[in-house]
Amino acid sequence: MINRHKRYISYLLLVLIVCVFVFYMRDKRESLELLRKLRFTDILILVACSLFFKSVMGLVYRVLMILFDIKLIFKEWFGLVSISMMVNYFLPFKGGLATVAVYLKKIHGFRYTSFLSSVTGLHIIGFLINGIAGMLLMLVIFAGSLFQHAAMFMLFLSVTVVTAIIFISMYYFPNVALKWNFLKNFLEGFENFHKKPRLLIRLIILQLLLNFAAGMRLWIAYKVLGISMGIIPAMIVMLIASFSQLISITPAGLGIKEFFITASSAAFGIDPASSVMAALLDRSIDMINSFILGFIFTYIFTKKGFHLKEVVAEEA
Repeated sequence: MINRHKRYISYLLLVLIVCVFVFYMRDKRESLELLRKLRFTDILILVACSLFFKSVMGLVYRVLMILFDIKLIFKEWFGLVSISMMVNYFLPFKGGLATVAVYLKKIHGFRYTSFLSSVTGLHIIGFLINGIAGMLLMLVIFAGSLFQHAAMFMLFLSVTVVTAIIFISMYYFPNVALKWNFLKNFLEGFENFHKKPRLLIRLIILQLLLNFAAGMRLWIAYKVLGISMGIIPAMIVMLIASFSQLISITPAGLGIKEFFITASSAAFGIDPASSVMAALLDRSIDMINSFILGFIFTYIFTKKGFHLKEVVAEEA
């Protein structure tokens, strides 16, 4: 019942965001005209980038499961990512993760809590990597004017410090950490990574590749619309947008992620309306891609005895 109310609130927030978007864009016809510049080849490139991103995300799941001696075949790791991204639009918050967790439990007998704890650890590692990567990229392009972009740099620094403190607390204050479920789940997940350092290195590399793929998607979205945006600034923007997962209270973070992209793109001199169009183009391609692949793999997994209604029942 609680989850159901949370979903209704999430949908209501999405409706409000859409209304705000329509109100904002009603006098921005010149920005809407940017879509006319799109060519069929541009769409194909964006689709390819979306598929590349999903493939890297799928490989993250594959390596994560190897930690527990579960080897997912291509149909599973790529299919689970496609279905989970689709489900996120129907079941906000942890709907997509629940899909993967329920499948792994039903097909491979993998505990639901073990998966969520490992993903929690993976997210903390990801935030640490994103924080460090963001600081390094900003030092590269703003070496002489970092003070002018202090807010963004401090965001990356804060994320890095907070995640580093969590790591340190795991080693020196484990008894205190276990008093909070969030840190307890993280500790359980982190212990799995600690046992197999080579796989942890692979996960770190995949996280960096995931950041590159996301930044490349946004950069191409700007480029095909005729908006001047460097690839490094695009990657910095997507790194900032990755932190929107912490407040992803709408289906698939719709509107929230776009707000982060628009706000951070302004620091690079990009007009907000243009940023909105680039972010929505990137989102639209990925959403269509997710639904097409999601439905295909849902049909395939149904033959294996896995049904999405099980996820709905788990979330209810």
